[in-house]
Amino acid sequence: MMTYAPTAPATAVNPQQQPGQQSSLHTVIARLGAFIELETEQIQSDKKFDFRASSEKKSRLLFELNRSSRGCDFSTLDQSVLNELSRLKKALAKNEARIKAHLAAVREVSDIMVNILKNEDADGTYGETF
Repeated sequence: MMTYAPTAPATAVNPQQQPGQQSSLHTVIARLGAFIELETEQIQSDKKFDFRASSEKKSRLLFELNRSSRGCDFSTLDQSVLNELSRLKKALAKNEARIKAHLAAVREVSDIMVNILKNEDADGTYGETF
């Protein structure tokens, strides 16, 4: 288990950015990364994982990320922010793989249930009457 540990925010702010914008962006990216990693672990370990609540929290964090990045010149981001984005990208890739595996398992169980119900109906008990 890898714990998401954010890199230290940049000390020098690019003069083209608003003061504190990169620091704020760094903080939001780190919070989102930590949440994504926690969600990834919980999907596997918690049989009663609440996808709805998790989705709502992710939406709020993505909204914060959107707000923090408004007016940001992405071509001039500090290296610490770029490093944090790279770490977030890796955390999101693992999260996506875990969610896809979960959905595949749900689909498989659903298909089994549908086949059981079809077989129950196909036993001739309720056949068509002419």
